[in-house]
Amino acid sequence: MVVIINGRVVGPHKVLEHHCVVIEDGRIKQIAPTVQVLWPENAQIIDAHDGFVAPGFVDMHIHGALGRDTMEGTVEALAQIAKFHAAGGTTAMTPTTTTHSAEKIASALQAIADAMGHDFGGAQIVGAHVEGPYISRERSGAQPAPKSSQASKERRHDDNPGGPDPGRGNRLTG
Repeated sequence: MVVIINGRVVGPHKVLEHHCVVIEDGRIKQIAPTVQVLWPENAQIIDAHDGFVAPGFVDMHIHGALGRDTMEGTVEALAQIAKFHAAGGTTAMTPTTTTHSAEKIASALQAIADAMGHDFGGAQIVGAHVEGPYISRERSGAQPAPKSSQASKERRHDDNPGGPDPGRGNRLTG
């Protein structure tokens, strides 16, 4: 059991002053005023010293960090990106592809699939965010417009040769 005491607990509607969070078996068991909670002697106590105690952030749109990019298509790059973002409070993330060739996107998606479920000492990789190639050429933002494609009824997102099969349970956003 872990008990985080004397914290300012960030809740869904307000910040709870002088509260504690009781964690048992990796799950939050209780949030209550610190003075109202009893815990066993063998509990690990973490004193927040009136600091904020907040849930981890889930970032659904991460292209990279530290000069590394999702489009490198390597687990090594994704591990470095995940470690960097964890330092800022991100606990789960979906690496994001950019508009590129089908082969390059498939390579990035395969690396993401390979990285899912591994502990790199950083944010957990929980899926992929596919950004492009189906982006408006007029509103492509930072995406390389010449590589963007027009969607058609004939080409569906499951027509990705060599990439992870969305029917296998992989999580994609886009």
